[in-house]
Amino acid sequence: MLGAVQGAYAAFVERMRERTVDAAVAVRLARTASEIVAAILQMDRNLSEELRYAEAGEDIPLELRLRARRDQGRATERAMDAVEMSTRIAGGRSARTPDVLERHRRDVHRAGRHLANAAEQALANFGHGELDMTVEDRIL
Repeated sequence: MLGAVQGAYAAFVERMRERTVDAAVAVRLARTASEIVAAILQMDRNLSEELRYAEAGEDIPLELRLRARRDQGRATERAMDAVEMSTRIAGGRSARTPDVLERHRRDVHRAGRHLANAAEQALANFGHGELDMTVEDRIL
């Protein structure tokens, strides 16, 4: 999903270079880039920490698993928001089926529908964990 949203962003930037854009579009572009990077950094941090536990042959602590799922859910939301923003202001051409932006939008949304990327459940689980409540999630 993050690769698809990066592809959409690159296609969007390329398309916008062909146009004169106002400050509002430039600001949306900057916000989108920041959201994509935030998602990647969070996922990278969590995967690096989880890998250290796995390489040491240790169980991954529940707190880290909850945080990783929370951040995966947020990464999903960020990716979907970013790709929607890009296609919304890219113009009518981006809605055509063979368009690269449309392909990336479909890929992001398809990945976003996977149970592992369900943000609400992941966020609720994290909140329950923070409050020392029972967490029940078969994906953890």
